[in-house]
Amino acid sequence: MKKKHIKILFTQTVLEGGAADYMLELAESLKEKYSIYIISGFGRYVDRISSLDVSFIRLEVLDRALSPLKDLLSFLKIIKLLREIKPDIIHSHNTKDGIFFRLTGRLLGVPVIIRTYHGNFFQEKMSKMQSFIAKLIEKLLEPFTDYFFTVSEFDRNNIIKAGIVKSSKITTVYNGFDVDKIISLHVDVQDKRKE
Repeated sequence: MKKKHIKILFTQTVLEGGAADYMLELAESLKEKYSIYIISGFGRYVDRISSLDVSFIRLEVLDRALSPLKDLLSFLKIIKLLREIKPDIIHSHNTKDGIFFRLTGRLLGVPVIIRTYHGNFFQEKMSKMQSFIAKLIEKLLEPFTDYFFTVSEFDRNNIIKAGIVKSSKITTVYNGFDVDKIISLHVDVQDKRKE
């Protein structure tokens, strides 16, 4: 099947954990119809991308920690990359990449910008001040974002209740897994029990 000219750029600050699994499965399911690009910082799943046959760019200065110099370098490199790739859709999956890519994407005229929340980001291990700032940033970026997804109805309801996103702009898409992959594992149950 011939790929369409639509370019989808998936972004993630750190390529590991459930959010990375979700994003990589989504990228794999779309790669036959669309040109897929992934930009991420570090993460233990970086090696998995080579088997996907998608374009991957490792943005080494992008990480979770707040660092004015590294964040400025990330922002400038993201502008350069978006001008080169010219994506039709940006789909961000973490807080920091969500901030940088949604802002630069809208400023550079990317037609569609999507953000997926993987968990209740503003209530996880944050002080009240950090939670306040996180909510404020997300509220400010709402107009830069065309649509939002969550992976649970609980998170969707909390994000709406916090006033971050209008209910008409957010949908829950539950995580799932490929049953055929699980069935094809051929695990010897008796051996696993011995372990």
